[in-house]
Amino acid sequence: MHLWRRLVTYGLVAVVAVTALIGARSGAAQDDGFPRLVLDAAGREVIIPALPDRIAAVGDYPALAAVVPADQLIPVDPAASGAAQDIAGTDLLILTDLAATSYPDLVAAADEADVPVFEVGAVDGLDGWQHAVTQLGMATGQDLHAAEALARLDRRLETIRRAVAQQAAVRVLALTPEGYTFGAQTIFSDLVAASGGINVAGEAGYDDYRQVDDAAIRTLEPDMIVLAGAWSTEDAADFAANPAYADVPAVRNGRVLRLPFSATFPDDPAAAALWMAIVLHPGALGSLVG
Repeated sequence: MHLWRRLVTYGLVAVVAVTALIGARSGAAQDDGFPRLVLDAAGREVIIPALPDRIAAVGDYPALAAVVPADQLIPVDPAASGAAQDIAGTDLLILTDLAATSYPDLVAAADEADVPVFEVGAVDGLDGWQHAVTQLGMATGQDLHAAEALARLDRRLETIRRAVAQQAAVRVLALTPEGYTFGAQTIFSDLVAASGGINVAGEAGYDDYRQVDDAAIRTLEPDMIVLAGAWSTEDAADFAANPAYADVPAVRNGRVLRLPFSATFPDDPAAAALWMAIVLHPGALGSLVG
């Protein structure tokens, strides 16, 4: 980084620090304008000098779409020859920590063009999604959109909680075509719990993303199986007709469904929770949509 850029950076840090100190001493809330000093998923302190208008985004990160209007996002293909030029002229680069590690030249190009780089990471559970939305709102200046997304999720979860409060918990297992499931500390597990269910993989001690065999599926005895990922209609029908699963309660009772959202990182957790609650507790449908 050039000397003058270092001086500007240190000056901005000083401005932010002094503003925070004055706010703390006066008891007033810190100003939500710019420049801002924000902490990204990699633990880096990132200075955003002005309200970003054009935001370069590498890859699909659903929490970002919940915060920033689509017309402000500039999709960047990190493997494309013109990726560095796409970033130049934008006000902020947002990419996953994995992409930052995989494409260091892209980060270097942003640094050379004086474009702040904000890294986002994997999301573990609904708390992680809420934290990611909050941090993205701060980094992009879209605090209001972030607050609205969080409030919408809170309202939806509270509505579901009331609707299913008297319902018996349904035991749920998610399966990908490759034979993996989602254990504890995942968004899927939190969505099941919030919708009046039990993620049987998490209950059994599976953490994160784990492979399961036929014997484990039978042992877990799910009341419902949701097929996540790229299951085709034909493959789903073949699974349900497989005699190896004939005694599994979910198969025996015809409760095998394809999941209409990403179990790893749904675009809209509020909508995903509503879908989950409706399929787990069809009798609560009226109160959920009313």
